[in-house]
Amino acid sequence: MTGRSHWWAVAHEADIPAAKPVPAKVGDLAVVLFRDGAGEIRALEDRCAHRRAPLSLGVVTPEGLVQCPYHGWRYDGSSGKCRAIPNLSSEEKVPGNF
Repeated sequence: MTGRSHWWAVAHEADIPAAKPVPAKVGDLAVVLFRDGAGEIRALEDRCAHRRAPLSLGVVTPEGLVQCPYHGWRYDGSSGKCRAIPNLSSEEKVPGNF
């Protein structure tokens, strides 16, 4: 997220459900915690790249991506990259910088 090499305890593992993102704070940084498709806990900044909507208000898809509640953009917790944008056609790809 920020390139820091520190670990911060922000929640108990048992408090992170499989299908619901959870908001947390790391200092003054808002993060979203969720479980990916393998059940691993992931953390991203709690904002969508599109309209900055809080990802913690969205859902976790069956594939383990966190989905924005606003327009449905989906993010991969291992890289933070946007993996799906619902309004793109099948020929269009998600831009690499999202």
